[in-house]
Amino acid sequence: MKERQTVMASPHTGPTLPLKVLVNLCFQQRPLNAFLSFSFHWVDERKGLLQLCFKKLQMCSLSIHSTERILERLDLDFIQQLDVQCFWRLSTLATFASYWGQMSNLRKLFFSHVYVSAYASQEERDQSMDDITSQFAKMDSLWRLYLDGVFLLEGHLCQVLR
Repeated sequence: MKERQTVMASPHTGPTLPLKVLVNLCFQQRPLNAFLSFSFHWVDERKGLLQLCFKKLQMCSLSIHSTERILERLDLDFIQQLDVQCFWRLSTLATFASYWGQMSNLRKLFFSHVYVSAYASQEERDQSMDDITSQFAKMDSLWRLYLDGVFLLEGHLCQVLR
């Protein structure tokens, strides 16, 4: 097998823009499967040359750690539809909220199975809700919001719908 040869760029060419790879994926497994792990490793090796972009992103049964690992590798501006079906506590959703606030083209947001821990103090609940609702103000492109099995907006719905 031949080795790759590095070719010098012409002095007349400008900076190289990264190749944007547009895909739609559903992440369903806690440890990412071999294909996704390889793909992310491959993208990491080509940082600055290749950029993963998703228009539709669906996450089911993922930990917040896996979710953060995925989102840190993506151009969040491309995401137009986000579907999150994870059994998360309110505090976990608040951590995740800063990411969806960066999704400037998000048009459709679906959440299910978010619960409030019985051990969370009222102060913790209020802080988490403030973190979450503050991100909705940044989502000018959002057209549709679907909440299934999410009972945490009691007393905060007006903040979300502003």
